[in-house]
Amino acid sequence: MTDIIVDFPENWTNFDAAKKDVAEQIYYVSEKISNFEFENKGLRLLFSTPLSEGEADAINDSASQLMQKCSDASAKTKDEVLEEYTGTVTGPDDPLAELLKSGQLHFNSDGIPSFEGDLFSLLKGLDQLFLDYALEIGCTEQGYPTTVPTLSLLNNGYLKSFPQHAILAGTIHQDFESLTAIASSPEDYSGVKDVDSLISNHNQVLCPTVCYHCFERAKASTLKPNQSLITAIGKCHRHEGKNTQGLTRLKTYTMREIIYFGDKDFVRKWQLEILEKCKSLLREFDMTHRIAAASDPFFATSASNKKDFQRLFRLKYELQAFIPQEDKWISVASFNNHQQTLVQAYNIEQAEVSDGHSGCFGVGYERLAYALIAQKGISPSNWPDQIPLEASKFTQAI
Repeated sequence: MTDIIVDFPENWTNFDAAKKDVAEQIYYVSEKISNFEFENKGLRLLFSTPLSEGEADAINDSASQLMQKCSDASAKTKDEVLEEYTGTVTGPDDPLAELLKSGQLHFNSDGIPSFEGDLFSLLKGLDQLFLDYALEIGCTEQGYPTTVPTLSLLNNGYLKSFPQHAILAGTIHQDFESLTAIASSPEDYSGVKDVDSLISNHNQVLCPTVCYHCFERAKASTLKPNQSLITAIGKCHRHEGKNTQGLTRLKTYTMREIIYFGDKDFVRKWQLEILEKCKSLLREFDMTHRIAAASDPFFATSASNKKDFQRLFRLKYELQAFIPQEDKWISVASFNNHQQTLVQAYNIEQAEVSDGHSGCFGVGYERLAYALIAQKGISPSNWPDQIPLEASKFTQAI
């Protein structure tokens, strides 16, 4: 058989959150799943090669367990849309195809884009806006490397919550035999898997978010009061596997963050102030968007209590933009309150603050640019005047 139907659990809530969790994790049930679609009675799984009856039964059981966990989690953590704004939509039928055809967008490999032309100018112009705002509110700008220590993501809980996204950077075994193997017998290493046997020492990870660099830099130190607001731009790296899709779900993407340290009131203040700034900006852009109380997509829903905790205490908000061609919403920015989780994990103290907290704001430029083009079109003449298309400040990371 080349497809199977997995029945919805009896208590299937059909919440968008449950479907989203299933969609993001179903490919981890089996590498043989090539696609899927939700139907009235269940989830249809499609396979590129036929399955034996035993394989089908095992996959069905695993998929059923995943759907049950997602259903249980979403019953407590349903997405809550707090407000919505409807702008004018004049975008093309297929914005991704338009960008590819024009040569402004190219994928070096699946999920790893490169840019030129007006799209590149748009990305730089968006960063000009957010960088200017960050400096205006008193942020200290920092620059970061590409990787963080693997131990850092073990200690801060990232690998426990999102192991599927980690892209580890290894080295060739540090011995003469391994180091000379490829040079002496290149015919034995014609594919990536052939090299795997030589790889070791995965002590670095391509950083999945900008703020972890900030915490690593401040580890085991005491921050001065004037270091409470920090901004940085960087490339983020998350393995998305078969979930990779256009510019809405990339393996490598660009993010600017503002990280805030202080007591709980300070962190809450900046979480909400930056949220208000972003809402105002997208209203000026006349973009259809909404604000949602959200939670992170923890792996296998094993952290459903964390999801519930995030929404209950409003620790995470998302700014979501509408993609009219696909009739879906995508998150373009998030506003996070870490409470004391990360400052304790990194042993960071704060001068004049007895109970230090932290939080961060992050905006994904590729998603925001794509949403704007989807709503307003590919021509810069239709883009908001507020975006400077001849940005000249630091854009190395874009």
